[in-house]
Amino acid sequence: YDNPKRDTLRWWSCNPVYNGINFFHSQKFGRFDLVVGGAGFSDQGYRQDEYEYRGRVNFNTRYRSKIEGLSFGVNGNYQYGKSGVFIIWQDADNVFRPYGGGDPENNPESTISVNYGTRVNIDPYLTYYTKKGYRHQLRTRVYWTNNVNNTNQGANSYMTYGEYQFSRKFKNELNLTAGAVGYYSNITSQLYGNHYGINGGAFVQADKKWQRWTVSGGMRMEYYRIDTSETVSKTSLGNTKLSLPFKPVFRAGANFHALEETYLRASIGQGYRFPTVAEKYVSTSVGALKIFPNPSLTAESGWSAEVGVKQGVKIKKWVGYLDVAAFVTQYTNMMEFAFGVYNPDSIPLNLNPASPGFPTKWAGFRAQNAEEARISGIDMSIVGKGKIFRKIDMTVFAGYTYMRPVTLNDDSTYLHSFSDGVKIKTFDGKEAYMLKYRYKHMAKADVQFDYKKVTFGLSARYISNIENIDYTFENLEVKIGNGILPLYDYILPGLPEYRDKHNRGSCVFDIRAGYNINKNARVSAVVNNMFNLEYMGRPGDVQAPRTFALQVMVQF
Repeated sequence: YDNPKRDTLRWWSCNPVYNGINFFHSQKFGRFDLVVGGAGFSDQGYRQDEYEYRGRVNFNTRYRSKIEGLSFGVNGNYQYGKSGVFIIWQDADNVFRPYGGGDPENNPESTISVNYGTRVNIDPYLTYYTKKGYRHQLRTRVYWTNNVNNTNQGANSYMTYGEYQFSRKFKNELNLTAGAVGYYSNITSQLYGNHYGINGGAFVQADKKWQRWTVSGGMRMEYYRIDTSETVSKTSLGNTKLSLPFKPVFRAGANFHALEETYLRASIGQGYRFPTVAEKYVSTSVGALKIFPNPSLTAESGWSAEVGVKQGVKIKKWVGYLDVAAFVTQYTNMMEFAFGVYNPDSIPLNLNPASPGFPTKWAGFRAQNAEEARISGIDMSIVGKGKIFRKIDMTVFAGYTYMRPVTLNDDSTYLHSFSDGVKIKTFDGKEAYMLKYRYKHMAKADVQFDYKKVTFGLSARYISNIENIDYTFENLEVKIGNGILPLYDYILPGLPEYRDKHNRGSCVFDIRAGYNINKNARVSAVVNNMFNLEYMGRPGDVQAPRTFALQVMVQF
């Protein structure tokens, strides 16, 4: 990691480094295929006491049976790691130092969480193709995780998973796919208690080609349960209202080959997401930042649609395509972590700092069904390849997305939680608040040159500024006696001033070069954030300064 532009942000005396190694080996033994691999990674981190060390080993196997069309095997993975997790900065002039100070092993005030984590999964599977063209596929998994940390917020979870899928290709260009899937999970946690979860689903989809048309349609029935909370879907059959113990979702799409290199497409689909254990039951604090549980959180649902065109292009020796699409996604009961004062009914708020009802004791985030929301926009991309100066291959990619992410929730209390009050117009011409922590514009571009054994590339990515965040981070004040308590000074000190100066969007450039030593060896160099830009992802999360990396790849 290079030194940041602002010297006051540098906390190190010797620049931190990251390094890693990974390998894999594949071999056939008659009917038996084997792949083994492993990786090691070490990152000292650009933020004080934030680091990551991890090691992984994995294997894939496949046995091709003497029974025609039958193969089966077991895949597996084991990973162990230790990390220091940085959550909140000290203040706007010390964005790479943690709130409460460093040295989390000996400093109880530090907000750095030291985590020891183990991940193990074993995945048996089977695939069988019959002589009549049927395909049967069974995929299963046993997954175990164990997290232990210095803040007594560890968790141990176990999951079993299984999916059966059937498919058949018919002579009339009809392909049918159907199946069922399910899992059971059990969690023992200091962070959000002990819980179990169940998911079951059944699905079917048909794809059909007819002349220049390709059409598809399908449905899925979902059932979720966490403890006693489970899926309930309300629907109407005539004048009768029904409550179903599962949620049906549908999708459909079509593609039309209009001209030789012109393709038109359209699709629409529904979505359904049940809250996670963490969203419903997490209860924790990091410094002055608190997160409260919400057992009454319910599932979100929605739908999305897209229309697009893909046009192939050929100009002399240059070939490529242009893709343009318009999209819209609508959410009902969308879940988000919202800031508020969540004191229990049994503890009234009290402005005495020594009181158990003092506001900062109950101020924090909680997952809420806060949103009726819509995200619409246009996405464009272009890809091209050709030659310059007759000998140099050039590949170009560029993409741009314009979005209108707005809330349709008109509750005045909720709307007061938006920091900047930025509004944009919806399709029907009305104005609505932009969703928090969202962008209007995103763009990326990449160009690569290849000449004999040498490659050179340059990429750029741009995001516009975040228009709205939580009002509390910048404005919420509580009157105490004759004084004012600014809660944001307790959560992210200096954020209003920092955001006023740096919330201008960001354009980050990366550069790379490579050399093929021979057909089996390659060396590459990469510089990320080439101009050493200081920019922020979410509030309080300033991204890495310029980094330098050297990579060597060897094949035996």
